[in-house]
Amino acid sequence: MEKKVLMFRRDAVCYNSVNFFSERIADGLHKHHIAVKWLDITTDSQQLSFNLTELIQENKFNAAIAVNAVGQELYRLNGNNLYDELGIPFLTFFWIILPRI
Repeated sequence: MEKKVLMFRRDAVCYNSVNFFSERIADGLHKHHIAVKWLDITTDSQQLSFNLTELIQENKFNAAIAVNAVGQELYRLNGNNLYDELGIPFLTFFWIILPRI
């Protein structure tokens, strides 16, 4: 069975850092033969809901991975977090930029 991960793209804020780091993580996943499906969360809420529903119906995800928790708050299902309800582990990465001293 092919392993699949859901990842998120957003608008280019903060030097496009979310997309930059997400793409680096995706590159590493591809090297290990793990497919990445992208969800662009910059679309309007109705289109976003349609896109997410379509992705989840068409794919069995092994995990959802985000940078800075982008996508974590997207939806609730039966009053619970979407990822918890569907049994999809949600991982997020944060980064800290320290000034040079």
